[in-house]
Amino acid sequence: MRWLAALVCCVGFGPMIDEPTDRAERSESIAWPAGPLEVRIVSPEPVAASSLSGIEGRQIPYQSGGMDSEQEGENPLGQVRIAGVSLADEGRTLILLTDPHPAEATYRVELPEGLGSIAYDLTGVEAIWTPETRSDSEWTGWLPELDLEAARSRLAASVEHEEAFGRMSRAGSLTLRTLLAMPDGETTVVIQADRPFEAELMYVPLEVDANHRAEQVVDPFGEPVELFLTVPTGPDWDGRLPELTVQVLADGDDAPRPIGRSDQILPWAPAPIAAPSELPSLPENLAGGDPSRGETVFFGEQGKCADCHRVGDRGGQVGPDLSDIGKRFSTAEIYREIEAPSAVIAPDYLPYTVAMRDGRVLVGVVRAEGLDRLRVVGADAEEVDLSRSEIEEIQPVSTSIMPVGLAGALGQQDLRDLLAYLAARRGE
Repeated sequence: MRWLAALVCCVGFGPMIDEPTDRAERSESIAWPAGPLEVRIVSPEPVAASSLSGIEGRQIPYQSGGMDSEQEGENPLGQVRIAGVSLADEGRTLILLTDPHPAEATYRVELPEGLGSIAYDLTGVEAIWTPETRSDSEWTGWLPELDLEAARSRLAASVEHEEAFGRMSRAGSLTLRTLLAMPDGETTVVIQADRPFEAELMYVPLEVDANHRAEQVVDPFGEPVELFLTVPTGPDWDGRLPELTVQVLADGDDAPRPIGRSDQILPWAPAPIAAPSELPSLPENLAGGDPSRGETVFFGEQGKCADCHRVGDRGGQVGPDLSDIGKRFSTAEIYREIEAPSAVIAPDYLPYTVAMRDGRVLVGVVRAEGLDRLRVVGADAEEVDLSRSEIEEIQPVSTSIMPVGLAGALGQQDLRDLLAYLAARRGE
């Protein structure tokens, strides 16, 4: 569990915000997820534009375990497609536009021009800085942790972040949003700062005392809890970054323990891929169907399975390709996918809620189309083409877009035949 690997998360005062950074010390590449559909990589040396053609269309594999896992590159859980690529900061920042990141896992990008590979995960903090003179934000981006001084040191090679931290010497406010990985059981969360702040934990506002301290007891049953923190910035605070500490006191602890960097998860990150629950046996009355009749159910009006799924060269591509499903799953597992489609969702087909700037809300599987377009495919297999600039927010959904109740709607005979047909699909 991430909790066992926690790192200390507390911020010391450190250097002034506007202190220049020695770029000669920037010797390592840094990668981070700038959003569900974007990865940024800062290289110590400019990347040639001529090398970009070999990146678009590549896949970014992801796997369980940390970035230092000894199983590096082995048995990936899946892949994320790179749909577009561009350069910024005179070639030192590589921007990858991707399909959504479907799981809280470790991702590994192969860099161009023999630069090797670099790993990143979905830990971190969403940061928003708003100047005092405006109601809308001037900068929104990713930080590796709530420890702002440690974050600044880690991001010394990033021009974007150097400019962002520079903004914080001006009067304004900084809002930080993250998911805190929590231990099991009732837990007290303690937040301490060097200045006044506002906070919400699990969407409940916290009371902050005169010593800039707040605490709240929660019992999230081991699930991450969402934390919002807003602190003032500017010259009134001697131009220093806000000092924040977040600690937890769980049952059995003698003293509060700091929340570590690995326990701070991006608020849009999907949940970790859980092991499937115990598989029930196939009901006896669903064994022994006729595959040929099942094919008619699959491609016909009874099941309408082919509206979303493909077998061979026939069918849709909204959901997973089922050409070899009989080789990958038992008949009982196939039955579970039909009876309870949200029990185990294939990560690459995780649905998302897409909130638009004009107030529309779409739900479906999201695919990137080049640098500035997205395609959202809903449960009815209808496609909606969008510009990235139209999107306000994108969040994963834990419920499959595959309709519930299909097994009952088909009836026993058609369901038995459909199972026989799918169990016989072995990609041959």
